[in-house]
Order: sequence, then structure tokens, then C-alpha cells
Amino acid sequence: MEQKNLKQLLNMRMVVPEIQREYVWGRHKDIIAQFLGSITSTEINVGFLYSYNHNGQLYIIDGQQRFTTLTLILYYVAQTENKQDEFNRLIKLDMPELSFSYRVRANTEQFMRDLFASGNTVAKDIRESKWYHSYYDGDITIQSMISLLDILNKDFKDKISLVFDDILNINFWYYPIDNTSLGEELYITMNSRGKVLDDAANLKPLLLQKIKGNENYWGKQWDEWEDYFFQLLTDKNVELVSLAMQNFIRIVWEMVTCSEHQTLNPNDAQNDLKLSDISDYFEALRRVEQSPYESEIARLWNDMKKYNDGNFIILKSLITVYMKKQDSQKQDI
Repeated sequence: MEQKNLKQLLNMRMVVPEIQREYVWGRHKDIIAQFLGSITSTEINVGFLYSYNHNGQLYIIDGQQRFTTLTLILYYVAQTENKQDEFNRLIKLDMPELSFSYRVRANTEQFMRDLFASGNTVAKDIRESKWYHSYYDGDITIQSMISLLDILNKDFKDKISLVFDDILNINFWYYPIDNTSLGEELYITMNSRGKVLDDAANLKPLLLQKIKGNENYWGKQWDEWEDYFFQLLTDKNVELVSLAMQNFIRIVWEMVTCSEHQTLNPNDAQNDLKLSDISDYFEALRRVEQSPYESEIARLWNDMKKYNDGNFIILKSLITVYMKKQDSQKQDI
């Protein structure tokens, strides 16, 4: 694992594969505000980017939302600084393959190519362009990209302090999951804010490494679990999403091992957990949310103003009930 900045990664040519979920960050102004607030200095690190090599293409299996957002911000700033030509060279607009693309999704790939060539950042003008197709209106990723540019124009036009070259120097912890085995460095690495890296985020690549040939599917599943918590939160705070994921997976670990764990230790948890375990318990959690006891899920992001149950005893009991129902239904089939 090593740090690579945005310019280096673009030169490597990154691809979002079809099985990945849609790009959605652009639809949420609060997430964009947080992200912009986190990149206010040069050479900052914005987290992990995992990829695997498939037929010579570097497919992103984690980090898609941040990488797409950062690339679009770079495109936006290129227009404000009159650096369109430099951006075009970096994105390899004159080549058959862009340096960053959703090219396994033909609509999104073509949209990105036409957008970058146009130099347009105004949502209304983009949708009225000759190259814009009406069927783009139903494409979540395309609409989220347009929404991001609209947010930048309307809400942050005079608030983006970083310049084009600074954005190119923003770093990711880059890990090609097919080439390197994870070591202890993953657990002791500190992020740009000086905090220990999120335990759930550390556990994810360890669990992905245990499966063979299905990393992309489970990477997408993990994204959907995180998105689930984001949708439930009234305060759309990315850090609370991470906290909810961490607490939920710790619950799963405790229930699988029938023992309590004060913290989620990725190095130990990887030996006891499988991604399929988390998936089963997650389905039970969904059932809790659809029950009269849905408010109990708020414990996962430590809403201690309402609750005082740090061990999640009530929530564990509810999950157990719905796990038994799931097992019973499977046996009946």
C-alpha cells in the first residue's frame, strides 16, 4: 500500500466497472460540503482507493465516490482557471480510452467525454446541449454528476480555495488488491486528520481478500450497506455513517462468536467473519427497521440523548428474532 496523488492515479487509467453502484455523492450538498472542507490544504489524504487488475484494466472496487467527486471538482476548477487544455490532456480526451471512465457503461462514458470536451459546468446549459440525450435524464450517475457541478456553481463558487495544481496533489492510500497482501501497516496508518483509520474500513479489504473472484460484488454490497445508514440518518454526516457501520459489524462479530468485544479489531475479526455473515445480519437489521422497533437502530450511531444501551442488548435481541425467522423461512423453501 502506498500514497498516490490524483495525477498519478489518472495517469494509471482508472475504470469504474459495471457492477459498481451508481455515483450518488453529487446529489447531496452536505456530503459535498464536508468533502470540500476536508481538502482545504495541499497534499492531504482523502482515504483508501482499492482496485483490481482485470484484463489490464484497473477496476475501482472501493473509493469510487471520492475519486469521481475529486475528478469532477478538478474539471470544474480547470474551467475557472482557464486550464481546460491541461485537463483534457490529463483526462486523455483525444485518446480512445479516457484516463478515468465508466466505460463499461456506454451512456456514462459518452456523457463524460462530451461533458469534458464542452468545458461546460452549468446544469441548464449541459442539459440543453446538442450532445445531451434525453435518455440521460434517467441515468442516476449522469444526473448526480450534473448535480455536483450545479452545487459547485450555486453554493461553493467563491468558496473553493484549492487551485488546479493543488487538487492534482491530493492523495489516496492506494491498494491494488490483486497484487499485494495486507500487512500490519494497514492498522497503524494514520489518516490526514491524525485519527486511527476507521476499523470497519480496515476490515473491508481483509474480508474481500478472503473471497476469490467475487470482490466486485461484495464491494458493491458494502457500499449499499453504508448507503443504507446514510439514508436513515437525519443528520447526513459521513462520520456517523462510519460509526454506524463500525457498531453494526461489531454486533455481528459478537453474535457470530457469542462473545463481547469492546472494539472492532480488524485483525481478529477477519478470522471470525465472512461477508456473507454480515449480509445475513444486515437483512435482519432491515427487518427491524420495518418493525415497530425501528427507532432502536439509532443506537448504532450512538444517539445517547435518546438511548442508554452501549452494549446494544435490545437491538441484538431484535436481530436474533429476525435471524431466526429468516432461518425458518429458508428451511420452508
